[in-house]
Amino acid sequence: KTILQHTTQQINKMKVQLSLYAKNLPKVTSLFQGAANPYAVVKTLSEDGKAVDVGKTEVVTKTLDPTWTTRFILEHDFETTLHVSVAVFHKDDKGEPKPMGSALIDVVTVADSKPFTVSKGMKGGGDLFVKVQKYEEKGTLHLQMKGTQLKSTEGLGLGILVKPDPYFELHRLTIDRKGW
Repeated sequence: KTILQHTTQQINKMKVQLSLYAKNLPKVTSLFQGAANPYAVVKTLSEDGKAVDVGKTEVVTKTLDPTWTTRFILEHDFETTLHVSVAVFHKDDKGEPKPMGSALIDVVTVADSKPFTVSKGMKGGGDLFVKVQKYEEKGTLHLQMKGTQLKSTEGLGLGILVKPDPYFELHRLTIDRKGW
């Protein structure tokens, strides 16, 4: 490669951040298990069709409408297509993960849309929402949080027959204060 070819390839590359949430996932649990515990597995597809693992999200408990906080950073050359495969599973503590739905996303199509978010119906049911933003590293934020004297809201508020599963939920406002 010449220096010019190498430089041109570097200019066309950009890091993008991929964010995910889903709505109306199908119920795959038994009557006694309650709502699902969904997580997403993300892979990129190379031009020759091979899947490359990117990562997976955290498990969001007891919901069919998860908003995952895990973000995926992808490096992409905008002269080529970048397809991302997203498969959503229910995490079952007693057995194998149960498929809930899957979708194939063209990152360039999402990046070209306004407001950089698309909805895609998933095979298996439910809708996947994908947001793509230019990734700019701006430093690190460290938080330490602790919950004390939390009130049980399950099992008639007494914590009877149901193990409480407390969690923190953090939201980030965008510069225009319109949310996600």
